Amino acid sequence: TGLDVPIGGIAIVLATAGEIRVTASGADIALTPGDAALVTPDESDVRLTGTGELFIALPGEPAVS
Repeated sequence: TGLDVPIGGIAIVLATAGEIRVTASGADIALTPGDAALVTPDESDVRLTGTGELFIALPGEPAVS
């Protein structure tokens, strides 16, 4: 089992605990604490499997001045 996460753009996936596999567009990588992966805009979803903790960084909205 795993978790499908919609990304919809560029993102960075950063592992902080355990080991988590990130699968997108046929690519598959195992992340352990301190490892990161770049999700490119052409990948609409990523699949996460394993046990651990990670953070997904996405671009924010532009500031209005």
